[in-house]
Amino acid sequence: MNSIKRFLVSALLLTLVASVAAAETKIVTVSIVRLFEGYYKTTERMAQFESLNEQAMAEAENRQRRFEEQVANFQEMQEDLENPMLSDSAREANEAEVQRKFEEVRQVQFENQQWEQQTTQQLNQRMMEIQQELLGEIRDVVDVIAREEGARVILDSSDIGGRGIPTVIWADPRLDITDIVLRELNRNAPSSD
Repeated sequence: MNSIKRFLVSALLLTLVASVAAAETKIVTVSIVRLFEGYYKTTERMAQFESLNEQAMAEAENRQRRFEEQVANFQEMQEDLENPMLSDSAREANEAEVQRKFEEVRQVQFENQQWEQQTTQQLNQRMMEIQQELLGEIRDVVDVIAREEGARVILDSSDIGGRGIPTVIWADPRLDITDIVLRELNRNAPSSD
C-alpha cells in the first residue's frame, strides 16, 4: 500500500513538473509547404527554372531531329548498297562509307545520351539550389517571427515527407504563425498590376 502511495505521489509530481515546463515553453506551428508555395519569390524562381527547362527541351528536340536525319541518311546509304547495278568496286567503296556513317550515328547517339544525362543532372542541381535558397529565406523569417512571438519550439504542420501524415497531427489554430510569416515574406513583393 505504501509503495502505491509513493508511486501516485511521484506520478503527480512528475505531471506537475511537466505541466509547469510546458506552460513556460511556448510552441508555435507553421506550414513550410504553404509558405514555400505562397512566397512570391517561389513563383519567380520557378518561372526562371521553367525557362531553363524549356531551353533544354528545345535543345533536346533539335538534337533528336538531327540524329533522326543522320539515321535516315545512313539507311539510304545502306539501301544503295543493295542496288544490283553497283559494281563490286563501287560497292566496296560504299560499304566503307556506310560503315563510317554507322560509326558517326553511334557517336551522335552516345553524345546525345551524355548531353541528356548531364543536362538532367544540372537541372536537378539547379532545382535543389533554388529550393534550398528559398527555404533558407523562409526559415530566417520563421525564426524572427517565432522569437517575436516568444516561441521556444517551432513545429512544421505540413506533410513534407509526402506520406500523408504531417509532423503535427493537430494544434490549436492560434499557435499557427504561417499567415504572419507569409505576410512578412511577401511584404516586398512587386505589385501585380
